[in-house]
Amino acid sequence: LAGCRSPDSIFIDKPAEKEHFMMKSSKALVEEIEEENTRKVQVMPRFSGCEDKDMTESERLECSNLKLVQFVYENLRYPDYARSRFIKGNVYAQFTVLKNGDLGYVRIVKDIGGRCGNTALWVINRMNFTCDKWTPGMQDGKPVDVLFTLPVKFRLE
Repeated sequence: LAGCRSPDSIFIDKPAEKEHFMMKSSKALVEEIEEENTRKVQVMPRFSGCEDKDMTESERLECSNLKLVQFVYENLRYPDYARSRFIKGNVYAQFTVLKNGDLGYVRIVKDIGGRCGNTALWVINRMNFTCDKWTPGMQDGKPVDVLFTLPVKFRLE
């Protein structure tokens, strides 16, 4: 990743263990992500890592969603503040996958408090510093900006 800034040098928090996060079945998470998207285009944007030419478009999208969920839960840290107050639930983040594959206009549309929303924002912003751009959405053969909604689940065990 030559030329890339390390996300850990930009943000104060560092990712920790992921055992505090609810891990639904991959299929259920993929279905929820697809359901939450508010703008449908001919080809939806995809998280990087699923560009195998032998896959159908739907297989690429499913693979992409699975890699997205994996990225989120490998990099998400349950906030100590929320853990100490037994705060759990779903945070919904929205962002735009831009024509160039970067993420922009990141915001929380539903927060559960306890700094969980800030933690979800941190992980989403981290995606812009991994040097793996998203594959942008396509409409009529041209890249377009697409609004994407991502549910992030927090659960104490």
